[in-house]
Amino acid sequence: MKNEAAGTASVEFTLEWKSDSALHRDRIFAPKINFWRDLFPKDMEIPMSLARKGEIITRQYDSGEITKVRDDQEILTISRSAFNRKFRNGNIEPRIGFFYPRGVIASAIGSFPQDVRPFRIVGSAADSLTIDLNPPLAGIPLMLSAKILDRTIVKDERGGSLNVISEIVTENGPGMQASLNGSETDFFSIYPFTREVEENDASFYKNPRFVQHLDETAIGHVTGIYENLLRPGSQILDLMTSWDSHLPASFEDITVAGLGMNTEELSSNKRLSRRIIHDLNLSPELPFKNEEFDAVICTVSVEYLTRPIEVFKETARVLKKGGVFINTF
Repeated sequence: MKNEAAGTASVEFTLEWKSDSALHRDRIFAPKINFWRDLFPKDMEIPMSLARKGEIITRQYDSGEITKVRDDQEILTISRSAFNRKFRNGNIEPRIGFFYPRGVIASAIGSFPQDVRPFRIVGSAADSLTIDLNPPLAGIPLMLSAKILDRTIVKDERGGSLNVISEIVTENGPGMQASLNGSETDFFSIYPFTREVEENDASFYKNPRFVQHLDETAIGHVTGIYENLLRPGSQILDLMTSWDSHLPASFEDITVAGLGMNTEELSSNKRLSRRIIHDLNLSPELPFKNEEFDAVICTVSVEYLTRPIEVFKETARVLKKGGVFINTF
C-alpha cells in the first residue's frame, strides 16, 4: 500500500555485485524519488518511505529478482554491415567484448538511433556479428542499498512521471565493467591513449595556472572523499598536483609529497612537504622507494596521462600494503 504522505527524497543507491574478477560497487544518485508513484524493488518501499535523513536501507536480491533473467533469445546474429561505424560522426570498429549503444545497430533490431541501452558484441565472423542484448547485470545476484540524503513531505500529489527504481539502478551502465566469459577485453589492439595533438608537456606547463578546475560543489565532494578514505598521520603522494591538493583542513599531521609539472604552482601549495617536478608522459617511473606511501591521490588529472597503465603499476609499487589509490576525474 502506498504511503501517500511520504513525499519525495534524494537518494544515493549503492549496487554491489561480483564478477569473475572483482567485487563491484556502483553508486547512482536519484535526486527526486517519489514514494507516491514510483515503483520500488521488493521489500524496499515501506522502509525507505519511513527512513530518516542519513539512514541506509539494504536488501539482498537473487538472480532475476530486480534484473531481467538472462534470455538466450536476446543473443542474435546480425549482418556486419548493420553496424553503423559512423554513428554520431564517429569512427567505430566492432570489437568482441565491447559494449555499444543500441543506436549503432538500430536498423538490425528495430530500434532507433537515440537508443543508448547497451549491447555487447560476443562473436565475430567475416560477414556477421553476434550480439547480446541482455542487460549487463541480467542473471547476477545483487545487494542494493539506499541512503536517504534529503526528504520533502508532500501531502497533495497530482501526478507526474513514474520511475521504476530497479531500472534506474541496474540498466544504464552497471555491469559493463565485467569481462566477457572471464576473458580479458581487447582494449589495446589499437592504443587508446594517444592524443589528437602530440605536444611537449613541458612547454604546456611552462607558465603557472593559478585557477580552480572544479567548481565549489565538486571541490567539496573531492575533499569529502579524501576525508572519508584517508587517515590522519598518513604519508601521502599527491600525483600530478598543482597549487591546491584539496585535502581536508582538519588533517594537520599528514605528510604530503607533491609530484607535478610547474615549479611555481608546487611552491604555492602549502600542504606539500616535498616538491618534485616530473613528466610522467616522458617517464612513468615514480622517483620514490617501494612501499613509501600510505595513500596516493590524483585529482582530476588522470585524463592527461598517455601511459596510465605504467603509472598505475608504479603507484602500486610505492604504496604500502593495504594503502589506497584515490583517483578522481
